[in-house]
Amino acid sequence: MIQNLRIEGFKNFQKVELELGPWNLFIGANASGKSNLLEVLRIFQGIALRYRIDEIFDGKPKSARGDTWEPIRGGLANAGFFSQDLMSFGIGGHTPVPFSYDITISSKYGIVTAEKLSINDQLYFDSAGLYNPVDSPEFQVTCFAPTEGPGPFRAEKGYPALSAILDYVPFDDGRMSLGALMGQKRSQSLANVPFGFGAHLRNLLSQISNTVKFDPSPEILRQYSAPTETRQMGERGENFAALAKTILENDNARPSYQSWLEQLTP
Repeated sequence: MIQNLRIEGFKNFQKVELELGPWNLFIGANASGKSNLLEVLRIFQGIALRYRIDEIFDGKPKSARGDTWEPIRGGLANAGFFSQDLMSFGIGGHTPVPFSYDITISSKYGIVTAEKLSINDQLYFDSAGLYNPVDSPEFQVTCFAPTEGPGPFRAEKGYPALSAILDYVPFDDGRMSLGALMGQKRSQSLANVPFGFGAHLRNLLSQISNTVKFDPSPEILRQYSAPTETRQMGERGENFAALAKTILENDNARPSYQSWLEQLTP
């Protein structure tokens, strides 16, 4: 569960820290920032869905699977507080273990300039103290997870390390991801990480990616879906039919979905 948000330099938020509970009510006049707050959650969702920074803010065209990503209102060029360059976002809570994640983004270049992740009160990676020039093709963080000691991890410029690092973390049953196998050849494998780290990281990304602004349209919900399966429907209900089909074909997810429908049915 998300328990706090930290925002600095984004739209009309100069510097804001919010403590959140299971239920939250936001009240304010028009243009006071309610929608901007929901946009912050969309930014974190885009990071968890492994989009580039420019895609998160400026939109992503429809993919072969039919997935779309609508841009943050105003796009990257107009995202900074009074046109300032750097924007910082932080999120914390439980997955169920405690976590804290912070990222700083340049609205001018569309890149990450600082990033840090802690899980279960342990620092897992941090960019502090590393030189990351704007013209570098990579963004570096120090990864503290490997049991043999801290080491560098390099993400492609424009991608947050939080999403990129997942490709190099093995599963807890010992299986190596494709990225981890490739990383061994690039001196970037994170094979020797403590047991449970991969599960915590995957659970964190799953929870953040499923924290969505949802404003369904009955007309859109009734439409046919272009893809035959999808992980997520759009904010207005796009691809609902494909999502329902995907859930019903999953033996683990189907009972929960059916129980939910039964509770909604008089």
